[in-house]
Amino acid sequence: MSEKHNFAVGGQALMEGVLFRGAEKTAMAVRKPDGDICVKSYVQRPLTKSHKLLSLPIIRGAVTLFDALKTGMKMLALSADISEGEEEKTISKKELGLTMVAAMFFSILLFFVLPTLLSGLVIDGEQSNIYYNLIEGLFRMIIFLGYVLVISRLKEIHRFFQYHGAEHMVIHCYEKEKELTVDNAKEMTTLHPRCGTAFMLLVMVVSILFFSLFPWGNILSRVVIRVLAVPFLAGLAYEINRLAYKTSIFKPLLLPGLWLQLLTTKRPDDGQLEVALTSFKAVLLDDEVESEQI
Repeated sequence: MSEKHNFAVGGQALMEGVLFRGAEKTAMAVRKPDGDICVKSYVQRPLTKSHKLLSLPIIRGAVTLFDALKTGMKMLALSADISEGEEEKTISKKELGLTMVAAMFFSILLFFVLPTLLSGLVIDGEQSNIYYNLIEGLFRMIIFLGYVLVISRLKEIHRFFQYHGAEHMVIHCYEKEKELTVDNAKEMTTLHPRCGTAFMLLVMVVSILFFSLFPWGNILSRVVIRVLAVPFLAGLAYEINRLAYKTSIFKPLLLPGLWLQLLTTKRPDDGQLEVALTSFKAVLLDDEVESEQI
């Protein structure tokens, strides 16, 4: 593998744009109302490289997720302003913190607290912890898949999912060491095993096995355990995903996440691929960029 292909690049769809994160650089490209592409790039050292403890297995997964959420939310808000032709607003640390807390609270409430509440209503009689957690896990999967299915049907989300597909296609083009052009990217699939959607599905599956280790208990104890376990589950799912991506024998573990992306990615047009490629190339360039502001 050539030198420029020796590190993993992650990405995220934005409003009329795409964000890419490299080893120590982040870039975003957004299509403006006049048709031009606005490009912004930043030096951003990952939190996992700031302290040896944060790079340890399990811990690095939770830290990486937090880092990605923080960057993604700020860039998503910025892309909304750019795509609508409005003046770019700087989000304060307080506003960003409140947004992240609200988003995480909603996610934990919807995918962890609600399933255990619902399962407590339907379970009757004395059963094993595995049985209880299978029922809870079933509710969790139904809620998660239902949520993805509902938003995938929204017309307003269609273009966002096209940029999601463009992000994956460009990463595939890079990983296959093809020239980064629209024509080459068009030949790639929109499905990628390192997708955040696939990661979330894996967290749901891992949680069923993990929570089976604990007594069912009362509703308060179940909620507390599930909320406190979220960072650990994220870290564990991260390690499993890394192992499955790099080891052929574990590749089948990635298949459900790839199937789920049939809902969350759409084929982009040439203009959307151009935006994604512009963002990706900005990550690869060794030019001067803004200091860390994200």
